[in-house]
Amino acid sequence: MSRPMGRPVDTTLEARFLQATVELISTHGYRAVSMAAIAKHVGASTASLYRRWPSKRDLVLAAARTFSPVNNDDGSDLGDTGSLVGDLTAEIECLQELMAQVGPVILGLLAEAQHDPELLGVLDEVLLQPTRDVLAEILDRAVTRGELAGADQPQADALADMVLGGCLLHRATSLSPRAPRPARQWALGLAGTLTVTSGAATQGAPSTATSTVD
Repeated sequence: MSRPMGRPVDTTLEARFLQATVELISTHGYRAVSMAAIAKHVGASTASLYRRWPSKRDLVLAAARTFSPVNNDDGSDLGDTGSLVGDLTAEIECLQELMAQVGPVILGLLAEAQHDPELLGVLDEVLLQPTRDVLAEILDRAVTRGELAGADQPQADALADMVLGGCLLHRATSLSPRAPRPARQWALGLAGTLTVTSGAATQGAPSTATSTVD
């Protein structure tokens, strides 16, 4: 019987490379991180890293695709909470958790993307567009429930810019770890604004135009 040649394949290596990329960029910044440093952090050879990604840029693009602004920690969809405020709170909390985990990485990649259209496109694909899509669903559900008189895609896009931009700004201006703005308080304020801008809620429907203070 012939014996297998070489080392057994490490099926976890790719995930470890991606995780190391996120960790090192978060700590040292995009420009300071090299392929050799990533391989050393994982305890693998640079050759094994280059076999998977031919350049740091390709590796970072792959790492960026692991970010999810629209899922719970266990990977499940956020789902329908039954109210506009509840849905907005869930999405804000999801984004806040994402910023807590990889906020510095996202900020560094956004800065780098100003000179790299492909990277900018990936960030739009994995971060901004999914946020727009989930917020459009949230608004559609609110219209169906009668909480809003109407909603459209430009409104969802503007809401995504406000929510995602607010989370990024908070992370960018945090010199030390501090608690983000309470998600429900933020959601109450957004829901009240949406009710006003979309017109009065249908008669008999629960109103979301409530105080922004719990």
